[in-house]
Amino acid sequence: MVGGCLPTDPAASRGAFDAPGTRVFSGPVGPCDDRNFGEVVSTQDVDTFRGSHPDRSALDPADCQRAAADYLGWAEPPDASGPASGWNSAALQNLVLFGPDATQYFGGQRWLACVLLPHTAPYPGSVRGTRPSPAVDSLGTCRATANDTGDPAVPCGEPHVSEVFGVGTVGPSEVPELVQACRELISREAGLTDPTAGGSLSIWVEAGGSFGDPVQRGRSGKSSGRCTVSATGGRQLTASLLGVRDGALPWAS
Repeated sequence: MVGGCLPTDPAASRGAFDAPGTRVFSGPVGPCDDRNFGEVVSTQDVDTFRGSHPDRSALDPADCQRAAADYLGWAEPPDASGPASGWNSAALQNLVLFGPDATQYFGGQRWLACVLLPHTAPYPGSVRGTRPSPAVDSLGTCRATANDTGDPAVPCGEPHVSEVFGVGTVGPSEVPELVQACRELISREAGLTDPTAGGSLSIWVEAGGSFGDPVQRGRSGKSSGRCTVSATGGRQLTASLLGVRDGALPWAS
């Protein structure tokens, strides 16, 4: 099942383990073809999954992040004590749980799967390994302009200037540390040795309506923040930077 894709939108299908406050979906899983709505990144016995959580009765899709990062080929999965501490990966915001339906459950099946959903669906192919492709573009959060917190997202396959790699909360005094963590997050998920690609990209931390790098002053308290990368020199990109590695960047002609 790992590496299989969802041929339909899972939103309306509830599995046998579904309960108030714990969404567990069910539905068909098949090969990754040209119209996929999500991808299975791991599967295990439901009791083993519960045993990995401090609350042994909990089924939490946030516990799927490490498996999803491994599936995508990221060297250091999201970890609260890791170098990108302070940011949650934007690409992993749509993780859900899949399990047996009622018929499968009463037939003795007790598995639980972690499924990564895209930001835009359907998508063709597979996101496994994060190789640049339309599938990986579906995981990206791209925006037409740079440094505009109100700018709506656009498909990463269309010309755009910026891409959000991380989300979290930001306080003014934390911006310098979070800028460095943002750089490390982008380096890991994009596969770039230099996350600015020699100055072709600019790294920003957005805090509410301000941007830090250098640090912006004058805000008190914490606000929602984003770890963002933008093209410099008035250029545009035509694909997500996830998995781009140290090759040519996907510039618009």
